[in-house]
Amino acid sequence: MRRDAWVGRLVGFAGAVGLALGGVAVIVLLAGLGSGDVTARRVVAALIGVAVIWAVMRFVPAPRLLGGYSALVYAFLFIPILVV
Repeated sequence: MRRDAWVGRLVGFAGAVGLALGGVAVIVLLAGLGSGDVTARRVVAALIGVAVIWAVMRFVPAPRLLGGYSALVYAFLFIPILVV
């Protein structure tokens, strides 16, 4: 397999992880706003999360991102089933 293909797959996986973690950071801030518990740490994390989401949506092509999500699903759902 060519080196470019591996780099593309790695970018897709990293983009999927960044998109998921950025979404979690934004959701945590929104939950904090709902409960009245907003800290500077949550605001900074949400700002970084929004920046990561923007960068992933801007620079990672959709097919690579979908491939990254497939790898995440495989790693976090299928492998623990095999272990149990």
